[in-house]
Order: sequence, then structure tokens, then C-alpha cells
Amino acid sequence: MLLRNVLRSVFATFFLIGVFANGATAILMPEVYATFAQDTFFPLYSRIWDSLVYPHIQLWLLLLVLFELTLCVLLLLKGQRTRLGLLLGAGFMFLLVPFWWDAAALFNLWFGLTMLWLSRSDYPFTIIETIRSRKN
Repeated sequence: MLLRNVLRSVFATFFLIGVFANGATAILMPEVYATFAQDTFFPLYSRIWDSLVYPHIQLWLLLLVLFELTLCVLLLLKGQRTRLGLLLGAGFMFLLVPFWWDAAALFNLWFGLTMLWLSRSDYPFTIIETIRSRKN
């Protein structure tokens, strides 16, 4: 169980870093996302990105920041909320894969599969409760 709690903490930290990175990008340089979908192997992804997402990139990045923050909190909680966070996080990772097919896609696949594996476990304690019980 220690490994599972460490991994969910790592993923929560990963999503928290995403909150700050995507929030800063939305404010300081949203134009870096202009070509984000150009290397996708699904033409539909490019069309949706170019016509729907990028023209409103700051709104989408705000939604992404809120989603990543929600994932972070869910992963730190317990029970079904943690499972929900893991399943949503896995789905998010899998949806990112078609944007590129290189090492980043392999990391997203690995993260998604790991989160699916983690979602099979019970999480009777929050991360904070787990840390406190280890101190005693």
C-alpha cells in the first residue's frame, strides 16, 4: 500500500505542477499552444484544436487548470473520490496520447496505465491521514 500512496502523491504533485505551468502559460504566453496539435496522427484532433480550442485558448487553459486542481485534490482524498481522480486522470492521459507519438506519448500511456492500476485499490485514508499514522 505504501507504493500506491507514494504513486498517487506523485501524480497529485504532477497535476499541481500542471496547474501552475498551465496557469502561467495562459497568462504569459498562450501562443505557445498554436501548433500543439500539428503532429497528431488523428486529423480530427487538429481540426478541433484549430477551430474550437486554440481560438479560445485562455478559456480552455482556465478549464484545464481547474480540472488539474480537482484531480490533485481527489488524489489526496480517500475512498471513491480517490478512485474517481485516478480514473479521470487516466482518461486525461489517454486523451493526450494522439497529440504526439514520441516519448511524451509513451509517458502519458505509462501514467494512464499506472493510474488505472492504482484505481483498483481501496484508499481508506487520505494522504495526510496516512502520513500522520506513519509518524506514530
